Amino acid sequence: MPVGDKLFPDKKKRLIELVTVLRPWLEGGQTQQAASQPAAPVQTPPIADPAQAVIYSPAASSTQPVTPIVKKPEVEKNIATLSIVAQIDTVLQARLVDTALAKRGVRLQDSPQGEVEVYVGLDKFNSVDEVPDEMIKATIRAAIAEWEDKYTPGL
Repeated sequence: MPVGDKLFPDKKKRLIELVTVLRPWLEGGQTQQAASQPAAPVQTPPIADPAQAVIYSPAASSTQPVTPIVKKPEVEKNIATLSIVAQIDTVLQARLVDTALAKRGVRLQDSPQGEVEVYVGLDKFNSVDEVPDEMIKATIRAAIAEWEDKYTPGL
């Protein structure tokens, strides 16, 4: 923050709340004051697909990094309630488990226009054909074929 900027009262209050919540974690234990006060709610953006959720495990001490625990997708978990793109992504995520592509962040998502967006890490593509990696394209197409076989009988 530049020297001439002021911290508005509402932002100062929020900053103090966050420091109060984070301080015990950073110091490796809970202080008496923090233990007695309820934690301020932290707003997080909604997760489009709960199967994509990453859960962070608490570190044993403040010197250890926080490690993500990736939830494995549950393919058969009432897939019919999802959009077609989300259904195919669910099949895709199940296919990616324990493969070389698992850590590449390959996922499918609905666009605001109702089309598919393909993400590979932070790179976004507007179709499967735009993805430069042939292995990723083939894996997505295999997931689409599996989805068609499993969830669109008679087509």
